[in-house]
Amino acid sequence: HFNAYSFELESLICQFARYHEASRLVSSHRWGPIQLSQQDDVHYAIEMERLEKLTIPSAGEYVAILDRVIEMMAAITELHAMTIPVRCFPPELVRDLSLAREIPITRAYHYDLSPDQFMYRPSLDDSPGKVVLIDFNSSRMAHAEYDNFFWYMIPGKNYYQPPERRRL
Repeated sequence: HFNAYSFELESLICQFARYHEASRLVSSHRWGPIQLSQQDDVHYAIEMERLEKLTIPSAGEYVAILDRVIEMMAAITELHAMTIPVRCFPPELVRDLSLAREIPITRAYHYDLSPDQFMYRPSLDDSPGKVVLIDFNSSRMAHAEYDNFFWYMIPGKNYYQPPERRRL
């Protein structure tokens, strides 16, 4: 179930990133099931723009490190600022329809951020490139119900896991 929800949420957020003209979130071209010729089962994929690896400043380059952190925070802020209609989320995550009527708009929150979820979008002209957030894997809506959602199913890295998982 988690993989299906994760894919649906990531593709949904990609669609709304395009709608909100989010410049610091990865752009997607297509999403959905694909059949790979060498495998029998169907896989779900999101085709995204071509980006470059994000270089990390060297230790002691304090201005470059601060600049990189600010760029990452700008990308996260752009994600958290997007509004998404609750009715667009999978029904299993929004079972209380009265809640959806009371709060028709929600926001995505990313609880599992780490430096490897950012890449670099080079500029096509003379303007500077941008740091881009590429992964929304553990994004959740602000008013979702979690009474039967298992946080231990969320993949994560040490020190970059959501607070709910660290308390288990």
